[in-house]
Amino acid sequence: MDANIDNDLSPISIFSAHVFGKICGYLDNNSISQLRQMCKLACKSFSQLFSTRETVVANLNFKKNAKANEIILSITLWRRRDVYLWRLGLICACKTLHLNPSECLEFFQTELNATLVLQDLSKLLEHLKPLTRRTKFMRMRTFGALSNYETIISLCADFLEGKSLRFVSDSGFYQDYDSKIWVDFFRAVKTDKCVFHLKISKESVNFMLHIASIIGDVRIQVVQSLNHDFVPIIREMLKRKCANLNFHVEGYQFSQTDVTRMVQFFHRLDKRCLLILPFDDVIINAQIGVCNLIARDQVAISLAHLSIGPHS
Repeated sequence: MDANIDNDLSPISIFSAHVFGKICGYLDNNSISQLRQMCKLACKSFSQLFSTRETVVANLNFKKNAKANEIILSITLWRRRDVYLWRLGLICACKTLHLNPSECLEFFQTELNATLVLQDLSKLLEHLKPLTRRTKFMRMRTFGALSNYETIISLCADFLEGKSLRFVSDSGFYQDYDSKIWVDFFRAVKTDKCVFHLKISKESVNFMLHIASIIGDVRIQVVQSLNHDFVPIIREMLKRKCANLNFHVEGYQFSQTDVTRMVQFFHRLDKRCLLILPFDDVIINAQIGVCNLIARDQVAISLAHLSIGPHS
């Protein structure tokens, strides 16, 4: 860096984060490192830069790297212009952690990937926290058999604490001992909708009832049923905060008797809700009113949606 740069730093202190982001988009890693040093000399911290403008993260994904014992953090930005700021944040965090950005970071049009071992990932998320101050997060997903799964969810809860998520998806990893970690996550991060794949057990049923108490839109995919009676679980979930429930059981067909029991239950349920049950043949949408129910001899047809209103 030019030795005379110290004598003329006043203009840099008035640059906005947007300007820094745009500049970063055209610099190599060495130049970005120099820019970081210039900011330090100008007493303009990156925490201040990161908190000056709003960004929107569309997807925050965690998945296992198939080639190594590493975790891929994939960040998809809602707007292309936000990529510059997050790219700058990732590179600067790696520099601070003495990681080589060219070895662990990949940059795409609106997607940024960091491939790290768990220890470095936890440090990276800590350094990226300034970027969450004025950021809206839309969705978070976990994919594959992640090692140290519980630790990753805890890291996410800490990283996103106080924020809101529209959608959380856990694709195939939930085990009974994961219940507490997810309960803690939903306490820290307000969530509008969640999707879980799980096996039926006493612990998983308790977990479903708990998330139905704090989340309004729930999708459950049961991968093993063993002839369980699911109607009492569904009824109990809909008595709580959950108003939209998509309940699918692998290899299980809800019977006419099951649907009849649900209709009888909706007679007594004083709230509007949507229940989606899977059927194997033709799928129809049926709006069922409390005073205008489908005739009993018609309930046997493939019923995909029950939309029930409160008593008139």
